[in-house]
Amino acid sequence: MNEVIPIASLYADEHIPDELYVLVRNNLIDQLDARLYSLTNPTQYLTSVSWHGKEKLSLLMVAALNGYDEIVRILLAHCQSQQHVELEGRVAISEEDIIDGMTAIQCACYRSHFIVAKTLIEIGGADVHHDNKKWPCYPLLIQASAENRLEIVRFLVENGYSDINKTQSNDRHQCTALIWAAYKGYTALIEYLLEKGANVNYSCQNVDSHLSTPITFAVARDVNKRFNKLVHDSIFTNRLTMTRCFFYGGPFPQSNNPILDRFCSQILPSIHDKIK
Repeated sequence: MNEVIPIASLYADEHIPDELYVLVRNNLIDQLDARLYSLTNPTQYLTSVSWHGKEKLSLLMVAALNGYDEIVRILLAHCQSQQHVELEGRVAISEEDIIDGMTAIQCACYRSHFIVAKTLIEIGGADVHHDNKKWPCYPLLIQASAENRLEIVRFLVENGYSDINKTQSNDRHQCTALIWAAYKGYTALIEYLLEKGANVNYSCQNVDSHLSTPITFAVARDVNKRFNKLVHDSIFTNRLTMTRCFFYGGPFPQSNNPILDRFCSQILPSIHDKIK
């Protein structure tokens, strides 16, 4: 006689993703751990993403977005796959800012859950160089600099997860964090990066060769009075390298480059004696 299988049991697995989501979302640590242990193959649920409203998330992303460190540790313990950590989803950072291609480490950092971020990196091996669709080819440090997220930059730099000068955008421009901060005029971020040893002489691979260093970007953006105060600071002038040029026929000629002209006529005369 054939075994009779209840119809409900045929569809039981369909409810598991939603059940696990509820446990993660509500930070039900013990229940989640027990439920994962009861599953014959928890990995299949931990290495997938599901739609929740306008977001497409993995369970690890849900935990990271909410800052649930113990939940993150449980999820990592039940699935050591790197695919689990690097899954990409769609995340609403705000009502206006919805980003595709986000990973769990980006979710944690964008929400300023740095304890979770530390766990993801040190236990989960999360890749801080992973980009997303909003910032293609941009490691997390460069994303944070472009977004003026000083707290993310500080977390990555002071924990040794990212190098200020070696970390660059992976596109043809090869921009550093300081390049982006100068381009955007983020003076607090500029100050922090300079204090941490950012290279003010680095030149990115910009099409316009006259607009390729932090100082030329800052001058071009006409950064406010706070920047004018900054360029007089020894933190800046002690690291600035100048090349001596000789021109026949008199003083420094007009360059037809407004960026260079402004630097030479307005800024350089007031700081030349401080440059070492």
